[in-house]
Formats: sequence, C-alpha cells, structure tokens
Amino acid sequence: MFDNLVADFERPCALDIKLCRYYHGQCEDEHKRKKLEQKSNNSTSLSLGFRICGMQVYHPETGKLEKYNKYFGMSINDNQAVEVLRTFFGNSSNTNLHNISNTVRNIHTAILNQTDFVFLSISLFFFYDCKKTDVTPSIQKTDIDDQNVQAGFKVRLIDFEKAIASSDNKIHQLPQRIKDNINYGMVNLANIIDSFVIEK
Repeated sequence: MFDNLVADFERPCALDIKLCRYYHGQCEDEHKRKKLEQKSNNSTSLSLGFRICGMQVYHPETGKLEKYNKYFGMSINDNQAVEVLRTFFGNSSNTNLHNISNTVRNIHTAILNQTDFVFLSISLFFFYDCKKTDVTPSIQKTDIDDQNVQAGFKVRLIDFEKAIASSDNKIHQLPQRIKDNINYGMVNLANIIDSFVIEK
C-alpha cells in the first residue's frame, strides 16, 4: 500500500498499466484458472505484453475528464490501446516523451540486472498534474521507480508482489516464457511511447 500519489494535484492524470504476457498462477479452481488464462489470451496482454488497467486524463483546452476502467482495458484491441496511450501522453513535449520511454527502459534494465527475484508481473503507474504549467524536463537522481520525467510527471513501479525469490525451487518448474513474462511488454511500451515522439 502507498499514499494517495495525486492527493495534491488539481487535475490528476493517471495511467495504470499491467505488464504480464501469459497467465502464470497456480490455481486449484479449474474454472477460475481457465478464466484467468482467457483474460490473458483475449486481451492486449498476449499481443502487446501489457494491458491498460485504468486511466483518467484531463484535456487542458476543455477541462473535460476522460476515464477508462479495467473492463475497458480488457475489451480493446492493439490499435485502440495505442490510441488510449496517445490520449494520455498527448500533452507532453517530444523531449518529455523521450524521457518517459527512457524511464520505462531504465526500470526494465534494473529488473533484469537484479538477481534476487523473478518478476511474473508488475504494474507501472504514470501520473501528472494537468494543471501544472512548468513542464520543463527534470530528471533527478533518485530511485529508478521514482524519477521525475517532467515537472509533475512521474512513473512508479507498483503491484510487484507476483514475484518468486531466485532461491525458491518453484523457479525450476516455470517455463522460460513465464520467467520472461514482463520483458516483451516493457520493450513494446517504451517503443510505443517513442513512436509518439516521431509522430510529432
């Protein structure tokens, strides 16, 4: 659990992305297991390696608030998911978008370089205050999952309890695709954000 990260924001924009390509749990309930597998196979989790679990974004020119929940995220295809991301990141400058994608890659590298755990799934939480006028890029030397990628724009690594200690014997029972569960999505997400820079 953590504090309300947007408690002091006037117009909080937030995006929760689940990175997990394949269902990985050990579930005794056969019906529930199949349902969870279907969720992975029939959403952008399988095709993109990530799924949008929730988002809200303000449009500064109109003040209109758009919201998307996890059910929306499970129902959309790849192209629709990219459009939703484009909406969220649309208020950022080219430089800031590049910093954001670099932060995603830095988090990915940090996960790959550590040897204590195998992460079966994680979530990335992006958030900023639409009301903030100072959007000068401001990379700070701090924890990798708490870097300011622009003034008021942050990325946090959250929801990473789906991990197995490297010393756990269960590791040897996992297929390689499960051990690599988040890699595909991390690369895809960073590349998609970079594609918005090229478009501008």
